[in-house]
Amino acid sequence: MKSIDFKKIFLKIKAPKRKEFRTISSKAHHDWKFILISFFILSTLVVSLNTYIFFEISKGEIFVKEIESGLGSEVISEKNLENAVRFFEERQIRFDRLQIEKPVIPDPSL
Repeated sequence: MKSIDFKKIFLKIKAPKRKEFRTISSKAHHDWKFILISFFILSTLVVSLNTYIFFEISKGEIFVKEIESGLGSEVISEKNLENAVRFFEERQIRFDRLQIEKPVIPDPSL
């Protein structure tokens, strides 16, 4: 029977040395080419999307809000208008009176 040579097995299992690269790929011009192509594709997509949205908005087919028709047809009654004016006149008189006669506020710390 053969004996197992553990030394040879550990040498085969030994992790390979790590290589350190300065770029993602082995050559920098590949990286720059990838970056430039990606930039032009993305910028073309953004410009085309913005152009599409601009023309859809100018046609009035996108982002359109419907106006409710019932808001402008309500008529204010003269009685309600007089009550509102009277309320604000009384409030103005009360405010003027408070400016002339300062209210007495007790000191809460005493």
